[in-house]
Amino acid sequence: MNILGYGSRILTRTSPLGLIIGGAAIALAIPTVRKGLRAGAVLAVRGVLSVSEEAKRISTKSRHTMQSMMAEAQGDDCCASCEEFSKSVHPRRVAIAAAAGMMAASNKAKDLFNNASLGVKNFIDEAKTLSNDKDSNEDPNDGLEGDFVELPKH
Repeated sequence: MNILGYGSRILTRTSPLGLIIGGAAIALAIPTVRKGLRAGAVLAVRGVLSVSEEAKRISTKSRHTMQSMMAEAQGDDCCASCEEFSKSVHPRRVAIAAAAGMMAASNKAKDLFNNASLGVKNFIDEAKTLSNDKDSNEDPNDGLEGDFVELPKH
């Protein structure tokens, strides 16, 4: 039986996608590969959770600020100077000021989004660095951390 010839025929008759799927299945059968994939998945989930919590915190804070501003604007008992101010200011100027405020809020939201994106990129880069360091420092303990300690005998 010619094993190399049989293997050659399998490789030439199988599609590249089949080879990739077969290689992935074989790789997943190795425990160290599964541990590495699990660690990567944990890091990815941790990054997504931290970004989502930060986004929730920011949106809650901005919602609270907007609600307090709206309540203050809708209140009738503001002050006498507000009535004098509203009589002296033209509606066009108020609209321009409101549009400028909305543009500033929009720019702030874009900055927050960019900072969050940068944070996610930093998480990914750090995870890649940790993964590369772990790959380069093959541990003879097979993923176990720390030194082995002799236990006392009873």
